[in-house]
Amino acid sequence: PYEARDGGGGDDFIHEQSFIDAANYCDALVSIPTAESTEKQFRMSAVVNTDRTVGVNLSRMLDTCRGELVWQGGTYRLVINQVTTAETFELTEDNIVGALNWRRQGTSVPNSIEATFPDARGGDYNALSVVWPLTGDVTFLDEDNGVENRAEAGLEFVSGYYQTLRTIMVGLRESRNDVFVALTATEEAYKLQ
Repeated sequence: PYEARDGGGGDDFIHEQSFIDAANYCDALVSIPTAESTEKQFRMSAVVNTDRTVGVNLSRMLDTCRGELVWQGGTYRLVINQVTTAETFELTEDNIVGALNWRRQGTSVPNSIEATFPDARGGDYNALSVVWPLTGDVTFLDEDNGVENRAEAGLEFVSGYYQTLRTIMVGLRESRNDVFVALTATEEAYKLQ
């Protein structure tokens, strides 16, 4: 077990339930298209390079599950970007503290993503690239008046084709959200996380 530098509680700064919930979400089975089979939603296959900083390795690990490590209330929480049930809590003048900052994504939003990953099929882990949207789907390209803007991603700790495809599909859809808002709210707004 990890021991804190001060010799104290060790893992007191880890929000254990968030890691348990994240692990359960990652282990959920999802259907594989074109096959009557399933696979775990997220898996990490990695050889960690210790010459890199902890931050770089952690970032690569979090990329495998669309995760984020958040410091909240004195602990680190693992938050995985996922669809959740809508919360009925409403942000109002009573619980928003300070100014609202709005921004638009702008014109550099990609309409396709190409990801490279070490393909585990065949057992040799050779680099393979996959593009989403798949060939023939021009929805985002049409929305952008036919101007192609492709982003690239490296998912070196993901070794599954369909996991890579799901990851970049969600990432592209999220990147095309046009309006973002930043605000500070009272503690009761934690319900929205």
